[in-house]
Amino acid sequence: MSSGARQWGQPPGVSPSGDPLGCCGNPNAALQSSWFIDPVGGNDVNSGATAGTAIRTHAELMARLRGQVINITVTINVLGDVSASDPFLVRLTIGDSGFVRYVGAPQATLATGTFTAVTNQSPPANQPAEVTDNALAGDWGALGLVEQRVRVVSGTVVGAIAWVAKDLTAKAARMSSWSQPNSAANPFPAQFGNVNVAVGDGYVVERLPSVDVLRIDVSCSGETVGGFAATSRRLIFDGITFNAPFDRYLSLTADNPISIAFVGCHVNGPQGRASGAAFHASQLDPFQTGGTGEIYVLDACIVRSFLNINVHTTCYVLNNTVIQGSGFSECAGRMFSVSAGFMDCGPDALRVSPMGTARIVGPVWGSGNAGSAWRVISGGKVIYTNAFILAAMTVTSAGNDALVGGTARTYAQLPYVEPNNNAMIVTYT
Repeated sequence: MSSGARQWGQPPGVSPSGDPLGCCGNPNAALQSSWFIDPVGGNDVNSGATAGTAIRTHAELMARLRGQVINITVTINVLGDVSASDPFLVRLTIGDSGFVRYVGAPQATLATGTFTAVTNQSPPANQPAEVTDNALAGDWGALGLVEQRVRVVSGTVVGAIAWVAKDLTAKAARMSSWSQPNSAANPFPAQFGNVNVAVGDGYVVERLPSVDVLRIDVSCSGETVGGFAATSRRLIFDGITFNAPFDRYLSLTADNPISIAFVGCHVNGPQGRASGAAFHASQLDPFQTGGTGEIYVLDACIVRSFLNINVHTTCYVLNNTVIQGSGFSECAGRMFSVSAGFMDCGPDALRVSPMGTARIVGPVWGSGNAGSAWRVISGGKVIYTNAFILAAMTVTSAGNDALVGGTARTYAQLPYVEPNNNAMIVTYT
């Protein structure tokens, strides 16, 4: 079939390649460790085992795996952009020994070069990472490189990635935190540490393959999320752009709790019911949760938007995630921050709503913000784990350090509880 479309006219229980499917897929498919999906050059009669024998649609892959338990490490390579006509409806059963990883193949090189100047990230100084390439053809913004992923290809931190957060002109750019995530690590770690790039490091800016619709409905035998320190993440997405419109939330459901990680991905749209998901070194536009459960944001980049935590959601913001943009961030649920930087946000850097609680166990830093660095509304709570952490709070703004229940306070005047409405910034040991 020259179009590569799935041959739905086959007899019931038979795949395009003639394998028995029925309601239970193909048992041999669960033993295949590598899959390739090529939306342009693939054909659903192929084996899908190599790039040259790629299948065309994700739907075909799900048909072959239907009802099967995956107990091996499986890598699914996405070789091109996937349109809404082939939505990523991920329906899998992952066994105790299973590990499934979707990996996107870069679609184009947008820029390449060498760093001629580097400023390393320094939270105590409210300093985000910055890079310059004097040989770049123009400024990062003029070349359309803002919000694109940069990958180091030479030097001491090969494979490190970060996102272009802001064009600083003069061929300089503000970056998110650099990290070296390894999506193939099994067991998958709870977090990756930050790294520093150096003058002379080579880099490439790449366009990632895009997927228009993502819905995850996965069973994972014996799986538990395990909280912040979970090392059991067994469904990984690496290097893919997900275009999730505001009326079509990125939706994650599961028969049993499962930990899911997005590594070096670009997520366009609210994260929705993303309980158990971790976003590592990813670009989030915007970050807006819905539903219940826990979400983890690590060394991520949120640009032109805001950090919006739903009233029923617990969000962990870790590894110097950088929020860069004009919108303020709002915590209406529960936020646990180990480290985060707020740059050029406003009208405030971070607001805590009446039902919100922000528990801070690491530095909250940044500069260039409008309004108040912290605005705690009536009944809202900001709780620092100890006085030392409170003293390390450095985020600045054009207005107040903190506006607590309507009362302006400097950092030196904290902790403080507003008696009229119980808004507070306090310490807890």
